[in-house]
Amino acid sequence: MNYQFTSLNPVYDASRNITGFLLAFNGRNDSTGEFLNGSVKITIEQFTAAGGNVDQINALIAPAVQTLVGSAQA
Repeated sequence: MNYQFTSLNPVYDASRNITGFLLAFNGRNDSTGEFLNGSVKITIEQFTAAGGNVDQINALIAPAVQTLVGSAQA
């Protein structure tokens, strides 16, 4: 699946502290041609550890993308 990030929004706790980010993505399933979109929450610890490295952020969301693609093909 080829996909792109569409938004990155902070996730807050009850005290309005940022606890993570909701990363939205969309793209087209290479096998079926179907358009898919979804999102995944990345904790602040995961985001900080990735240090803005796109490859590492892709690795964090890859399982969510694969799940979305798999559910669309079922």
